[in-house]
Amino acid sequence: MGDVSVAVAAISAGAALLGASISQISAAYQELQRARREREEQYDNALRAACVDLLRAIGDLRDRVADNYFYPGGAEMGDRLAQVRHCLTTAKVHAVSVALMAPRTLAQPVKDLTEAADRFTAMAVQATDRTLRAANQAPDFTDLDARTTAFSELAVAYARRKPAAIRVRGRRVVAPPRDDAATAADP
Repeated sequence: MGDVSVAVAAISAGAALLGASISQISAAYQELQRARREREEQYDNALRAACVDLLRAIGDLRDRVADNYFYPGGAEMGDRLAQVRHCLTTAKVHAVSVALMAPRTLAQPVKDLTEAADRFTAMAVQATDRTLRAANQAPDFTDLDARTTAFSELAVAYARRKPAAIRVRGRRVVAPPRDDAATAADP
């Protein structure tokens, strides 16, 4: 009879220990999952920001070259060309940032876009008459625009596969996917 009470006490103690550890293990698991989700959100947000920064830098480059073409000429043309080269450098830095974070699906379009920006800048500099201090040839945006559109479409497609998380009162809520067909039909 004494053996039975010892066995019951041992089983009860084991069950109590198991119950206490399960709740702690469950809490630790939930904390790990929350931390993983937050890391993924930070990564996705950083990648989105890097893509937007790259597109903004390419847009600035495009605008500077277009402005130089319409500039009537003058002593500032050297400074204006330096600004174009600075925009190219900024775009290259943002491209490296995207390439370091991006999945393989975005890596090649980033490279193509950077190479197109390089060619575009070289053509803009070559089309500038140093004696007149003015651009003597209209810039050709075709290649740069095509590469920008290709990268932009892939970046948007990648971002849509990973829905943006929104915090509401401390809780994570995933935004529903957008229905572009429905919004396009709305007036």
